[in-house]
Amino acid sequence: MSGKYTLYLIVFMILGLLLIKYLQKYKEGNETPVITEQHVTAPENNQNNNTEKEKPQNVIPLEAIEVFQYAMTHGGETKKDYRGNTIFSNRERNLPQTENGVILKYKEYDIHLWIKGQNRGPERVVISSKGTGYYTADHYRTFIKIE
Repeated sequence: MSGKYTLYLIVFMILGLLLIKYLQKYKEGNETPVITEQHVTAPENNQNNNTEKEKPQNVIPLEAIEVFQYAMTHGGETKKDYRGNTIFSNRERNLPQTENGVILKYKEYDIHLWIKGQNRGPERVVISSKGTGYYTADHYRTFIKIE
């Protein structure tokens, strides 16, 4: 019988996590995503020890730049034990759909090492079929262009 209760517990935990994710996503309403055109790099020395939630706006972490550069120099592949090179459909149309009349396709990449059993977090790099990179700190709501 304990196996049955364990299964129920797991199902309820998953449903609870999905509900939390849904509420977080729609808590602030349907804000218009922002794409900035500047290239900003992470500060080399973080003196004020900001937490994840206190990250300055328009700052691209060094990890994101490294993931972008690695993908661009290795045929779209990821480093060992990283997740990426998977299709990003751009359903919300937050990124350009065409460039010079060519329909763009996108691939997404995690910027942190994948560890089994841990949440992958919201940060991603998205790369267009033309090689334009974008960083998102908030799981595709806003983007900063990597130049």
